[in-house]
Amino acid sequence: MFAEEKRRIGQAASELVSAGEMIALTAGTTTTEVVRSLRSLSGITVVTNTVNVAMELSNRKDINVFVTGGTYAGIGSRWWARRGGGDVGAVCGRDVVGVNGSMRSRD
Repeated sequence: MFAEEKRRIGQAASELVSAGEMIALTAGTTTTEVVRSLRSLSGITVVTNTVNVAMELSNRKDINVFVTGGTYAGIGSRWWARRGGGDVGAVCGRDVVGVNGSMRSRD
């Protein structure tokens, strides 16, 4: 759904990344398109909690990939850790965050 729009967003987001940067990518089809659009970049570090992002980059010897630890949540193919997100955001120059859904609290 919205494949072309997601591809264009991924391309635009990847153009914001520069060589030598450390970026964080979460789960999502749009963030996967960001990864696919990084073809012309090298010398970056990608921090992710997502299996598919790591797999997309597994053949790229010119990109460092760091996968966060935690409990594997099959939904969205991501690793989950209570403290992981805050720690990763503190060291990365850019974060690309996918939104798989939200829920309003009824407190």
